[in-house]
Amino acid sequence: MSQMHRLLCCTAAGICIGLSASVATAQSPVCEQSPTENRWPEVIAPMLGQSPAWLVGGAGTWVKDEPVKTLWVILRSAGQVRITGHRTDGLAAAKFIREWGDAPSNELVIENPNMRRIIPHGASPDVLRQYLFFGSNVIYDSPGCWEFDVVVGDQTSRIVKDVPLHGAR
Repeated sequence: MSQMHRLLCCTAAGICIGLSASVATAQSPVCEQSPTENRWPEVIAPMLGQSPAWLVGGAGTWVKDEPVKTLWVILRSAGQVRITGHRTDGLAAAKFIREWGDAPSNELVIENPNMRRIIPHGASPDVLRQYLFFGSNVIYDSPGCWEFDVVVGDQTSRIVKDVPLHGAR
């Protein structure tokens, strides 16, 4: 999209003339988030993603150096869970903290998800048979469009989340 701007050009002789110029305005890239699902509104908030993995991100905006409590929802499957994250519109990588006191890591690995899971209050036995829930904290280096690659056993899922600057909404 462009806008018309009035420019004032002056020559070395001191003659100034007004010109109209079309100047392209910078547009920030659009972050196309993953689909939102609200499967269990009585249990957890809406989640981003699609089978076999989803995330429920606590904070809606970015605040420097503030870990964001995140709930991961995984379709029950054999094998470990491995999650990495990066900006799609920049160079930053997400850092993960599995438990308080752990050092931040470039990836979240859960060797045995059945043993590391949490049980959300109100989740039915049928839901708990099909899905695993576990928490972590994610540290976003900066606001922007973030992509998480989630490997669950032999399946891979991609989750895209927009993390706007605090106060920008």
